[in-house]
Amino acid sequence: MSDDLLHLTLLRAPEDHETFSPEYQAELQEVHERLLAYGLEVSARTFIPREAGGGLVGEYLIPLAQLGGPLIGAVVTVKDWMAKCAGRQLRLTVGAVELEARSPVDLERILQKALELNAAYEQQAPEA
Repeated sequence: MSDDLLHLTLLRAPEDHETFSPEYQAELQEVHERLLAYGLEVSARTFIPREAGGGLVGEYLIPLAQLGGPLIGAVVTVKDWMAKCAGRQLRLTVGAVELEARSPVDLERILQKALELNAAYEQQAPEA
């Protein structure tokens, strides 16, 4: 995993719709669109299994260099997604650092850590 990318993974709950169901795909697409609307440059990972016809898998890559203020919007988006089904989780990975959120309190903790990682990245980034 690259140290200059934030890897955001949405983990479905046991009671959730299947990953490639139309309902769940619509939710993942909504998350992706909202992240883009907050001004984040986001790459969404996709998967194409033969039986399912493919789709989003709930993994998004966001360059650390452009986080800052839009990170708050990303947290609101993920918090809304988590609230739709009990048991949903978020995994955030930057380099060797991996954090998981299972609740809004965890999400706030992760937000703080992401801001710290972003600040550290900005201090180390070469000036253009």
